[in-house]
Amino acid sequence: MSDYSKLKDDIAAIFADWQYLVVDQGYLLDVDYYADHLYSNGIIANEDVTMCTYQQWAYKKSTISVNLRSCDRMNKQGLERIVVHELVHILLGDCQYEHYKMEERVCTEITSAIIGSRRHK
Repeated sequence: MSDYSKLKDDIAAIFADWQYLVVDQGYLLDVDYYADHLYSNGIIANEDVTMCTYQQWAYKKSTISVNLRSCDRMNKQGLERIVVHELVHILLGDCQYEHYKMEERVCTEITSAIIGSRRHK
């Protein structure tokens, strides 16, 4: 198994930079890191899942689980997009779309707007 300590630190720095999106709204945010999906005890569905979000809406508490092996294939900009995407899932709440792909598209579009607005300043 690879040593992902530097990658974990890099991802934690990205979370530190963007967590205000949810923390400033009163959410508690935990980030759990796993070497790969197998070490997550089923929390991360498969090797292709990079990050996933679990929420307790009533308590404004969320946990984002990170698959370090999957993240290791990405550059910093890609990781940043995924971090913001997962934070947007928290902000959207319990969406009821006809298909889960619609929720993913909404999160991706909002992520692009958020990142784009920061870069245009």
